[in-house]
Amino acid sequence: MGTQIVFLVVASFRTGRLFSLVHSVIGCCFSPDGKKILSCSHDDTLKLWHATDGTLLQTLNGHTWCVLGCCFSLDGKKILSCSDDHTLKLWHATDGTLLQTLYGHTYRVFGCCFSPDGKKILSCSDGGTLKLWHATDGGEPPGPDVRHQHTAINLEKQMIQAAQLPRLSVY
Repeated sequence: MGTQIVFLVVASFRTGRLFSLVHSVIGCCFSPDGKKILSCSHDDTLKLWHATDGTLLQTLNGHTWCVLGCCFSLDGKKILSCSDDHTLKLWHATDGTLLQTLYGHTYRVFGCCFSPDGKKILSCSDGGTLKLWHATDGGEPPGPDVRHQHTAINLEKQMIQAAQLPRLSVY
């Protein structure tokens, strides 16, 4: 199966111009201040772009397989990514330094988000597992993992919805 190339077109809110980011994009998001765009891809990287002119600012390397999800902390200081390599990675948003790798999932991690206060991280994997992490040290709080049949992360509202039919849980 070949790699699917996705063309992402982003409008600049200030200038009204359009630019294209051409690479194998799986996901993307704006920084909280709207000045940067973060993308994650099949090439195992995250890329940080200037939102106005589309200039590539930085490439973040560290995952060993496709990066499936990415987000900024609400204060814009940290970046979180998750991958087919079963890990999450926490990055410094200013200089791209890898701060921490979070291990604990046994299947690919396809969703991640910060809590609104930035103190916790929530992730979900193909195995139907939700994990809650401390954002400061990457440790898992005490308690069992939550298992659900169907899991979806709403990164815009920073929450995870998990369904174990006939019930829907929102975290």
